[in-house]
Amino acid sequence: VEKETGKPSERRQVAGLYSNRLKTGMLLQADPTIIYPITKGKPLGRRIRQSEIAAVNDYNTYTMTGLPIGPITNPGRESIAAVLNPAETSALYMVADGTGGHMFADTLEEHNANVEKWFALRRERGEM
Repeated sequence: VEKETGKPSERRQVAGLYSNRLKTGMLLQADPTIIYPITKGKPLGRRIRQSEIAAVNDYNTYTMTGLPIGPITNPGRESIAAVLNPAETSALYMVADGTGGHMFADTLEEHNANVEKWFALRRERGEM
């Protein structure tokens, strides 16, 4: 939760989404768990590569179920509070919104529409 969002107001929502994924047996697919084995907690400074998403290790929650083998950061008080009291949500998906936050979705169809919005914004910025 600490590393997933740059917006403190989203922490409970992210915690609720992760809780939903764990309860349903979905992969967490948390980008910070891809970055940690590469940088040991420092910023990546670039986009994640497809090969890194597919890497099999004890942290990458794109390739393993459940939680990583150990912590990927020292969470702040607010993140701990968010995990102990996650938002009641049915969201299962999130994608960046271009402001440091996320767009949340309950269904894959909604998520795919949000991904298209994110890609459109990146194209406008000349990032794609």
